[in-house]
Amino acid sequence: MNIITIALVDMKRVLRDKKTLMYMLLLPIILISILGTALGSVFSVNSLEKINVGYINEDKGDLSKSFDEFLEYKEIKEILNYKKIVSLEEGQNLLEDKKISAIVHITKDYSKTLKENNETLIEIIGIDSGSFSYTVVKNVIESYIEYANSYMAISNIDAKKVEFKKYDVIKNESIETKGNMPRAIDYYAVTMMVMIILYGSSYGTQFMVELKSLPIGKRISAAPINAREMVIGKALAAIMSMSFQVLALIGFSKYVYKANFGEDMKTILFICFTLIVFSITLGVVLTSIFDNELLANKVLGLLIPISTLLSGGYFKITTPDSSILTSKIMYLSPSYLAQRALFSSIYKGKTLYINEAIFILWGFSIVFLLVSIIFQRKKEYA
Repeated sequence: MNIITIALVDMKRVLRDKKTLMYMLLLPIILISILGTALGSVFSVNSLEKINVGYINEDKGDLSKSFDEFLEYKEIKEILNYKKIVSLEEGQNLLEDKKISAIVHITKDYSKTLKENNETLIEIIGIDSGSFSYTVVKNVIESYIEYANSYMAISNIDAKKVEFKKYDVIKNESIETKGNMPRAIDYYAVTMMVMIILYGSSYGTQFMVELKSLPIGKRISAAPINAREMVIGKALAAIMSMSFQVLALIGFSKYVYKANFGEDMKTILFICFTLIVFSITLGVVLTSIFDNELLANKVLGLLIPISTLLSGGYFKITTPDSSILTSKIMYLSPSYLAQRALFSSIYKGKTLYINEAIFILWGFSIVFLLVSIIFQRKKEYA
């Protein structure tokens, strides 16, 4: 009951602070409008040029030959310009040199696995899974697989009957860009929202300081409330306050700017809630450690812009998945994890990215909260 009381009192006070609320809402709204308008041409696709891909077929069976024939179709050659490669290493070098946009790889047991009625894959390897070129290649391959699976089911996987007489799916799926990639307004609606959620960590620093310096904090300290209840109550108030602001921002972006947040709003909101919890507990733990609001806010003021920059929040960054920047430094950015999860949900990317971000951010949040409680108890007994 003490935790709920603290949370409700603090949340009411935050919502009455119109100056802070206007700043937290107007800043991302203005930035979304400016960046979305100024950089709109960067995200638009005016024409569809041929996409260069590397193709390696290690299968010696009959069924993979149908894919070789498929790549020679006139409709496909108008979209893809494929180059046969002898190894994945060669393909990786071509990717790094930006001579191709993706690698299409058929494994050596492709035909054998299919004839045994087992699942097999045509691998697509790319630099940027969110790029337009990669999306087109993915849609082409997925369309082929759907058509091939249907045809082979009818022919009972008879290799002699696996012939393609027409292919109309490509025109409907791969050339259409609307909804398959973000416009500038869609991109910055997500990145600026992530940034402002991280700036909400200042609520965590503010509430922790109030426990000690302001009159209300002194009254709470004199009450029969332990450190754990105070920390959790303050953190809960900040989380609820920030959640209301994020809901307002999403609503404005979605219905005024017509930004795309996808069809699965439950997942979008849960990712945002996860980042809010991370952000607030980050502010709480920094204030608990430094015991100084000014120093904690200075650290946050340094970390948040760097995190936003590394994640491509201000402008999109494309780097190879195997590079140190992506695999090491970017994973230290909560902005990167949250943005990748949000875009994966909106544009139906890998669910692995969503689960990974949620797991990591919640893990850090729990650690931050535990560390805060430990530091508060140490100060009680000091």
